[in-house]
Amino acid sequence: MPTDARLTLREAASRLSGYRRFRQTQTRGGQELLKLLQAGEIQAAFDFPSTVGPSILIPAESWLDVPSGQFQSKLTWKRGQRRQFLVEPAKYTSQYAAWFAGHYIANAANAETRTSGSNELASALGNIEKKREPYILEIEWARFVRDAALEQVEHHEEPAKSSGGRRAFEAWDVILVEVASELLARQGQGLNLEEEQSRIAAIALARAQKLSKKGASLPKVETVAKKIRRILDGRDKLSAIDSSHESRPPGGGDER
Repeated sequence: MPTDARLTLREAASRLSGYRRFRQTQTRGGQELLKLLQAGEIQAAFDFPSTVGPSILIPAESWLDVPSGQFQSKLTWKRGQRRQFLVEPAKYTSQYAAWFAGHYIANAANAETRTSGSNELASALGNIEKKREPYILEIEWARFVRDAALEQVEHHEEPAKSSGGRRAFEAWDVILVEVASELLARQGQGLNLEEEQSRIAAIALARAQKLSKKGASLPKVETVAKKIRRILDGRDKLSAIDSSHESRPPGGGDER
């Protein structure tokens, strides 16, 4: 099961309402989030219901058929009931097929790969009707915030608490934006991101300390480094999916 740092759509909508650009929202960020997804400004994914459970990216055009009222209602808490917006994996079989081809068909000569591939495909076919909840990776959110040059006003999420009852660390949005900036810069320089984790964490934390409101509780460098590790794990998984998409022959688009 993937452990990448991620946001539910409800959490993402709530975060949007904390930025100046979206502070006039009447839907707690719900309709604004849907428009961003439809425009491809931010990308969501879901875990395909199979043994491996690969992350499948949801194309922007898939959101165009989603009624805004239905989307909003699924992100709104109803008394005593947790509501979720769910996607149908059966609509994304071409994306799953591209991932499967890149992971199994290319190495089909290997008997072990053939066996695991058969098991994976069997589980996917058996569970294809099971709906899944989309999410947005934290690194994707940080990229969006940076590219859109969003200015934070305040957070509208309920204050989280640690398992010990203490207030959770604040300013994660600021820290993650700085982390994304450093990751992209070092990747462009061809540096080994695995070896740069602690250095990136220290730089991001120092910048966040200057940008955050006075008295904000900040995590330790080691905590930020662990978050970076999870982000890199998520990046590696999605990069593999992207590569399989790029390897598809011309004319291999979605059939609906």
